[in-house]
Amino acid sequence: MLAAGDIAGVTVGSRFAGYSSGGDALDEESKPLVTAYVEATFADRSTLKLDAVEEPESLPEKLTWRQTSRGAGDDPLRVAIYPRSGEATDAAAAMLDGLGYVDRDQTSPDLALYVDQPGVMRIARVEDADTITTMAADDTARLDEVLGQISKYRNLIALNGAGSPLNVEFKLDTVDCRGRNPTEAIEYVGAEAHFVAEQDVFYFKIRNKEGRPLYPHLINLTSEFGIGLVGTRGDNADEDFIRAGGCFAYKVSRLSGDGRDHMLLVMSERSLPGLRNLASPEITTRAAFDPLENIISRAAVGLRSAGGPTPAGDWSVQAITYIIKGATE
Repeated sequence: MLAAGDIAGVTVGSRFAGYSSGGDALDEESKPLVTAYVEATFADRSTLKLDAVEEPESLPEKLTWRQTSRGAGDDPLRVAIYPRSGEATDAAAAMLDGLGYVDRDQTSPDLALYVDQPGVMRIARVEDADTITTMAADDTARLDEVLGQISKYRNLIALNGAGSPLNVEFKLDTVDCRGRNPTEAIEYVGAEAHFVAEQDVFYFKIRNKEGRPLYPHLINLTSEFGIGLVGTRGDNADEDFIRAGGCFAYKVSRLSGDGRDHMLLVMSERSLPGLRNLASPEITTRAAFDPLENIISRAAVGLRSAGGPTPAGDWSVQAITYIIKGATE
């Protein structure tokens, strides 16, 4: 059993390696005690199918899991390659075909992969061809890392509206739960809020209208595909509940970035401490050719801790999308 599931972006078919400690999991030279693939996912957990083990009784009771490859789940990442033919295109296509969660699709892609410069691959957004990041043309590991993070990001956004119909209000506001500490008015363009980086201050306000305590989990998805849990109120996740009829306001005072961000609210009848391992750094637009940099980047994502099974219970997901305009001099 893996203590991370749909909410953490785990997909069916993903492969994991199990280690006796977090230190071993971070060590590229350390050999896993066992390997496994994801058979099924639920809200907060996944079922692992272990590969053959010579002495299963020798395995520790708890293992630290590191994701080694990503499965397609129900929605593979569709990538188009440009130009459509040539030696570089063939090499890039072979790399994409080796990633189990990617489909090559020139008709309705989610991303574009350009190989129009010697020795370089460039991943770009489809809607405007803006570069997300570049890498060496033969850097399969970096390609897997970047596309895997974008795939997880897309899966998280797709959870909006999933789960139980819990009576929870989630909105942007200019005052806290007691109507105090007002900020400047929020600017809306159509239905979407617009904020200025390093300038605007506001609240994400959550009101629990259920007749029982619920646990809020705020996941920030940035325009550069960063993923992070924010807004926890203490070191002990079990203290982070909102009582029946209660309210919690997460104040944002250090807004950064430039583009469209999402704030995902996962409400659950219990705490989901496994989400603390959710963080993934933003994908930078600069080239990442240094092998040491790649090792450090991979170490920063994908660690999961094994845990016992828990009931599925009630949970819900809501999202607020907003635009950040980069600060001007």
